[in-house]
Amino acid sequence: MSKASTVVVSSPTASCLRLTGVVLDFTSRRPLSADFYIQTPGGRRQVGRSLDETGTFTLNLDCGVRMLIIERTGYRTQTLGLNTKVKSNQTDAVSVIIPLLAVDRQGSDQPYLQTEQTHFVQPTAQEVIKGRQPNAFAVTDALTGRAVPAQVCFISTESGKKQCLTSDNSGIVTTSFTQRDIVALEVIASGYQSYQGNFIVDVLDGQLRKHHIRLLRSLTILSVQAASAAYQYVLRSESGGKEIKLTGVPGYPETFVAYELLPQRYQLLVINGQGTVQERRLITVLSGLNTVSVSGLEKVTGSTVTSPAPGWNPADSLPALYFQQSSYELLQQSETVLKEVAALLRSNPNYTLHLTGHTDNEGDERLNLVLSEFRANVVAAYLRRQGVADKQLVRSWRGSQLPVAPNDREENRAKNRRVSLSLVRNTP
Repeated sequence: MSKASTVVVSSPTASCLRLTGVVLDFTSRRPLSADFYIQTPGGRRQVGRSLDETGTFTLNLDCGVRMLIIERTGYRTQTLGLNTKVKSNQTDAVSVIIPLLAVDRQGSDQPYLQTEQTHFVQPTAQEVIKGRQPNAFAVTDALTGRAVPAQVCFISTESGKKQCLTSDNSGIVTTSFTQRDIVALEVIASGYQSYQGNFIVDVLDGQLRKHHIRLLRSLTILSVQAASAAYQYVLRSESGGKEIKLTGVPGYPETFVAYELLPQRYQLLVINGQGTVQERRLITVLSGLNTVSVSGLEKVTGSTVTSPAPGWNPADSLPALYFQQSSYELLQQSETVLKEVAALLRSNPNYTLHLTGHTDNEGDERLNLVLSEFRANVVAAYLRRQGVADKQLVRSWRGSQLPVAPNDREENRAKNRRVSLSLVRNTP
């Protein structure tokens, strides 16, 4: 294995910056027209706009610009910081992808931004229905999908009463409403934009409802000026977590970008067409815009590292994936297993993977059912990021209904906090 060199990635702000790239819808990846602003002592000033057809833009920014603001009607405002350590010799244009997240529209029994509130008639006194509506709100990072510890406050429009709760380790807050109402939501988490939303309560049937509240951070973007478009560029967290494959910037064939990032240290892997690592570096990615140039590739000395081959045949049973108590965050060993499962599925498109979420029997069974669903969803999402087709994944969740060990002591309960995996060969 090669020895990794260390590179500190900087953000180009001290010298004037030419920023190019595209604006895309985060979910559909379709190009978007958006407006770019900077904040000045005299107020906000528009500095550019991306094109409708292609989403492309070119910005020539003054050296003192510290923050870009990106806006489009129907989407949540994004910010990109340009105020980290300086790479003073940055002379070429830096190309990026700016992802925009569509706003949550007003709807019954789902959170939405207060800016999307339209006319809604509250029930009269004669129409008030007594009942109960239990809810589970999962707070996640909008781009990475990771659970976010947060404080969630609920303010009743009807009574004015305010209740503030702190999420558990899975980013989940649970509460119940006992009357029809419009409830205001305030969600605060360190490092994230505050979420100001509303929630319409109009069905009091006692059925548990599950919701997601997605929080936005200021963008963290890595732009890699590549030596060749023939290579793949992959980030691996220093602690050995999930891999992130960099995406080519449309119209800029030798620039690769990652924007679903947390500020931390990563290994940057340069991989050839045969899956062999040609170069590896340690880089520090900071909040905001980061750049690094990969040029003059040299073959690594010593033994090379290749992508792992699947350790199982399709006929074999697959190991279960285990979780911490009350958590749906993937453990590092689970990600290692899933990389091999993904490779197996990619090479065997005639197989379908059935994955089922489970919990131990601690706590409310309705919440256990929600947690088992989240566990199944996070496994499916990871496999899709590894290139597995969605049609190859079948999800289900059973709460604590199907234990594989007695729930009599922690050692056994840990065996029940799992997602089970089963391969099924599709018949023609």
